[in-house]
Amino acid sequence: MSETMSADQFREFIARGQKAQASADRVLSGRRAQSSGKDFERALEHTHKDYLAAGVADLWKLPVETQPMPPAWLREPQKSGIARLLATRQRFDYAGVLAVPFGRMVAMEAKANSERARSLAVILEGDVSASGKPRHRHGVKVHQLEALVRAWKYGALAALVWKNGEERLVLAGPMLSECLQRALMGLEKAIDRTHFRPY
Repeated sequence: MSETMSADQFREFIARGQKAQASADRVLSGRRAQSSGKDFERALEHTHKDYLAAGVADLWKLPVETQPMPPAWLREPQKSGIARLLATRQRFDYAGVLAVPFGRMVAMEAKANSERARSLAVILEGDVSASGKPRHRHGVKVHQLEALVRAWKYGALAALVWKNGEERLVLAGPMLSECLQRALMGLEKAIDRTHFRPY
């Protein structure tokens, strides 16, 4: 048995290593984004408590309705009582009321990513790759933008807040509507960070 690799074996070895590294990078990126999202959520909850204590606003996180995942969908069917999936589509993450102007509703969707990005993806219904998987795992979904625009048109203060790396950005009012229309017309598949304002 030879102890040296042929050039083809070496290339295959490198390709396998790169594939494994890419897979590990995707998992770590997802975990970083999830961790960043949880950190951002905790910071928002703290800020909302401060707003309530100061008499500025009463904001709360909306509950997410889930249901057990069917055992046939699981690799480990014994975990069927633990694994859950969304039962309904969430319109936005937070709701509340402002003290001034008296009783104005607030509707807010929060997004976060650990590293600074140029844009936030807009996830269209049915936007899947040839394998049937969603093209984008992170971003704002069209139905969420539609719900925010509807709330804004009905008189609410509607906002999409984005923790983009260390930046804290907000998109509100007519710009929400404009970005939604551009996405629906196929003109843009993401909202450029320049459309957001710092807060």
